[in-house]
Amino acid sequence: MLNGRVILFGILCVLFVAAAFGQDQSDPNIITVTKQIDVAKLDENVEELNRNVKTLTDTLGKLNENVETLTKTVGDLEKTVTKLEERTGIMLNLQYIILAGIFGPLLYSIYQNNKNNARGKATSTQAAQVNESDTAPTQVAQGNQSEIVSTNSPQVSEGESVSKNYLDKGYALSNQGDYESAISAYDKAINLNPNFAIAYFKRGNAKREIGQYFEAISDYDTAIRLDPNNSEVYDSRGTAKTKLGHPEAAIPDYDEAIRLNPNEATVYTIRGIAKEKLDRADDAKRDYQAALDLAEKAGDEKLESEIKKIMKRLED
Repeated sequence: MLNGRVILFGILCVLFVAAAFGQDQSDPNIITVTKQIDVAKLDENVEELNRNVKTLTDTLGKLNENVETLTKTVGDLEKTVTKLEERTGIMLNLQYIILAGIFGPLLYSIYQNNKNNARGKATSTQAAQVNESDTAPTQVAQGNQSEIVSTNSPQVSEGESVSKNYLDKGYALSNQGDYESAISAYDKAINLNPNFAIAYFKRGNAKREIGQYFEAISDYDTAIRLDPNNSEVYDSRGTAKTKLGHPEAAIPDYDEAIRLNPNEATVYTIRGIAKEKLDRADDAKRDYQAALDLAEKAGDEKLESEIKKIMKRLED
């Protein structure tokens, strides 16, 4: 009996051990614990991911702010550049106007002095024949008739003769720099002879010297209508237009002056200045070179020097 109980107890122990160590891993209790462990880790990962997302969101927000700031800065910079370009353009225009004002009259003065040097001496003598008082032109003609007629051809009328003397007087006064008095003398010459083209031309030059550019252009227009083949008038009208800030309108006048007198160096030079003002640098260089060649050919060292200065400035 005792052996039977021992055997039964042994069998129960074996069964208990087998049950304890041979339990299936799919036991619900074990799965639940495993799930709890995995969920905890997942929650930690999610929290860390949320933190990373928040950090990334903050970074993107700052980046957007920086992009907006940069965009605004670029916009302000573009506005500043635009204003600077506008001011630069204005300064360039002013520079060219100043250059035209400096070199244009200087070159024209050289041209006039070279061309009329001999005539200037005779002019002073002829101008002295006109009474300096405000006596009417007809009275001057009567009082100095023999003296006036002797300086003109017999076919010229008395009125035309006196007009010529007023012209000479105006020219002499212009050479002295007294342009207001010169204009008054030219007025008298024109009143006596309304078709006196050279008087309109000379009066236009005097008006231009004192800044009356519109009035000067009007006189040049009349002179051209009366004498369309005078290259100097086109040259002078172009200079007046350039001084008014319209080089594009001046160039056709210079073209015509060159067509009528292709050997005049100063016209090429001032046309080059007008082209340079219009940003036509290559065309300007060609004109300057043509002017320099003509000046060298003529042996005009003073004009050569002025042209070389202009060319050097353009190269710089």
